[in-house]
Amino acid sequence: MGYTFRCADGSGGNLSIPGGAMVDLREVLRLAVTFAGDESVVQMSKFESNGGRIVTPEECREIARLLGGREGEYILAEYRNYVDGIPDGLTGDVRELAELCARAADHGGMRVG
Repeated sequence: MGYTFRCADGSGGNLSIPGGAMVDLREVLRLAVTFAGDESVVQMSKFESNGGRIVTPEECREIARLLGGREGEYILAEYRNYVDGIPDGLTGDVRELAELCARAADHGGMRVG
């Protein structure tokens, strides 16, 4: 079961992640949200299935902040402490999700399909 992320209004491109890769990407995001604590507005349940849930613009901004730039590098380094090895492509997937979220924040949020 793969996942496709796209801006809610249909603009801004999309990102496709195979099901196996999504497991690690979801766990990296979960780790980032956990580190952010009660301050995070991201609802992880929206990433548990590819049923078309909408990630709000506010959540998109938060994901872009948590996974983009140095913050994203830090989270990936921390994730490496919890797993024996990270799969090829995870770093790129994290960066691409952060970039898409940054764009989607200005386009009605993001649909998880």
